Amino acid sequence: MRWSPLNTPLRYQLSEYDCGPTTLLNAISVLMPRKQIPPDIIKHIYTYALDGIDRRGQLGRAGTSELAMVFLANTFNQFARARRWPICCEVLAPEDIHVAAGSPLVRGLEQGAVAVARVYHGCPHYVLFTAIDSSNETLYLFDPYYDASLRERGRHMKILNDAPHRWNRRVSWSLLERENRGLYALGSRDSRECILLSNACIPGACPPDCPRADCPQAAAANRQAAADTTGA
Repeated sequence: MRWSPLNTPLRYQLSEYDCGPTTLLNAISVLMPRKQIPPDIIKHIYTYALDGIDRRGQLGRAGTSELAMVFLANTFNQFARARRWPICCEVLAPEDIHVAAGSPLVRGLEQGAVAVARVYHGCPHYVLFTAIDSSNETLYLFDPYYDASLRERGRHMKILNDAPHRWNRRVSWSLLERENRGLYALGSRDSRECILLSNACIPGACPPDCPRADCPQAAAANRQAAADTTGA
């Protein structure tokens, strides 16, 4: 991940419901300088997020659905193909969402990606994973829900105020890996939700014509095109 002095501090949600769009915007803020963020991306996020309907039929009061998050991730990848949008997304399967050495989630964070993940904070809640310390089995995240009553959980969860552009919590892997609905737990293994976003290249997510010189997928496509031309 390439940090820029032009990145803005990460933001907190305005209501009880907008953790989804707020966390997506925070992911973009981490990965891109403010001057490079197009306004239509922001409009797209708010157009499709907050689609959840509660038991009384009230739109938005069930937050943002997994379907909307996946749709927006696919939209970002389409932008990458069509207009050189510099952020690639990979929607992880539930069985790949584990905070353990060598897991796709940990490998992505180690390579500089960020992750929009659904955890529990009284209810299902989106936060942004921004960095990882594999040697100490801890993860850094930004929780967009401002909670003045929140208390630290010993070594398992620390409240941080030293890096408003990057994180506000340090959480142990063991706390995240719980299958219950405790604070910051990822929950049941068959219903976990996480999207990797990167301003580098994610194999399988980058477009074949990705302009980045280090893109493995683009390099493979170029080699195949050269082979086809030689064969012809």
